[in-house]
Amino acid sequence: MKATNLSIVIPYKGCDKNCPYCISKMTGYEEVISDTNYLSKLNKARKIAEMAEVTSISLTGKGEPLLNIEYIEKIGEVFKDFPIEVQTNGIKLLQYGSHFISRLYNCNIDTIAISIDSFKSVREFEYIVKFIKSFGMTTRFTLNLLPDIYNRAVIEVLDECSAMRIDQLSFREVTIPNNEVFINSKMGRETSNWIKSNIDRKLSKSFIKELNSVLKDTILLRELPYGAKLHIYKNMMITYFEYCIQDKSSEDDIRSLIYYEDGHMSTTWYGSNFGRIF
Repeated sequence: MKATNLSIVIPYKGCDKNCPYCISKMTGYEEVISDTNYLSKLNKARKIAEMAEVTSISLTGKGEPLLNIEYIEKIGEVFKDFPIEVQTNGIKLLQYGSHFISRLYNCNIDTIAISIDSFKSVREFEYIVKFIKSFGMTTRFTLNLLPDIYNRAVIEVLDECSAMRIDQLSFREVTIPNNEVFINSKMGRETSNWIKSNIDRKLSKSFIKELNSVLKDTILLRELPYGAKLHIYKNMMITYFEYCIQDKSSEDDIRSLIYYEDGHMSTTWYGSNFGRIF
C-alpha cells in the first residue's frame, strides 16, 4: 500500500461559516466514541502512514478544524516530523490574527490552507498572509469555483493572488458525490440541490479550460500519482481538482489515507467503514 497523504479529521465541534455547498453535508459525520479512543490510535495511524510512505499530513474536518485547536496541538506533537497542513475557512485567523497564527506555529503547522469562495474576499486575508509568512509558514489559498470566481478572467484571479505573495494556489470545483446513496439525507439533498441551482458547470469548466491554457506555458513541477499537476506561475505553485471526493483508489495509488473521528482509518470520504484499514 502506498499513499501520498494522511488526512486527519479533527473531531467535529461545529462550523462558524455554514457554506451551502459544503461537501461534509453530503458525506455524513462520524461519531466520536471517546477522546481516549481517538487520541490513543494516533500512533497507529502514524505507523501506517510511515509504512505507506506518506509525505504530508492534512488536518481537516467535517466542521471547522480551528474550533478544536486543542486537538490540533495534540496531533501536531505526534506528527511533528511530517510536513503538516491545516485547512480552515479563515474566520478564526481574521478574528485573532497573529496570536492565533503563533499558536498554530507552536503546533508544528507548516502550511495554512484557507478556503476562499469569493474573489472579493481574497484581499480580506492580505494582512493574515503577511502574519503567516512572518512565522516562516506556507500560505495556500483554495479557491472554490463559485460564480464570483469563475465569472472572472483567470489572469485577474492569478495576478491578484500573486500580488499578495501567496505561496500556493489550488482551484477546486464544487462537487456532488458520484454515489447518490451518500447524499440521501435532508441535509445532503438540500446541499446537492443548491449546487445544481447555483453552479453553472459550463462556466466552471470554461474557467478550468482557460486556466489550463495559461498553465501550459508555465513550468510543470511534477504530476502527482492521482493526476493533479503542479505548475509555477509568478513564484506561486498552482494546481486544480475537478473532483475532490476520494471514493476509490488502487492499492499503490492512494491519494489520502483518512483518519476519522471515531478512531478508524479508511481510504474513502464516504465514512470510516468504507475502505477501512483498522
